[in-house]
Amino acid sequence: MSDSDSYCSPPEIADPLEQFANGPVSMDPFSNPFSLIKARRALFAGGLHLPWGGYENGDGDAFENPPYSRLTVCTDKGLHEMMSGNIHELIRLVTVSTSTEWWKRAVTFRKYNVRLLFTRRISFLLPCAGSLKKRKTANARHESVLMYYGARAGRFEKYFAHLSQWTRWGR
Repeated sequence: MSDSDSYCSPPEIADPLEQFANGPVSMDPFSNPFSLIKARRALFAGGLHLPWGGYENGDGDAFENPPYSRLTVCTDKGLHEMMSGNIHELIRLVTVSTSTEWWKRAVTFRKYNVRLLFTRRISFLLPCAGSLKKRKTANARHESVLMYYGARAGRFEKYFAHLSQWTRWGR
């Protein structure tokens, strides 16, 4: 792994995300210029301060692969955007961290019952230029989970089931 905690989601996340969303997601609030995630609006900075919705005539879905060093504030921001109605669907790619306060808030969020898909160990792409085949990867130090908030849990599971390591949780 590099000294940064800014990594790109691999094609095994980016491709099914585009299929799940029927095209680019509305918002990727913690993106970078080398991200494979297709989003109508990708923020390279300001994701914690700017609103995530309202850019596409009320269209409001978001994907976040936040910097793992900032999971507490990123979790609070994502849940705030859901509560405020700025977004109606949220997929988060985060580390499994069941003993933390941010995890407890994330899995007990009342507006939507969170769906958890525990993934196998993911190899993230380093944020750098170059063809996909030549880009270097870094294996995650911890297990990852995809968290889904929204009304299409069945569709979420359909498109991301290939990543499931051992279990899914939620309604």
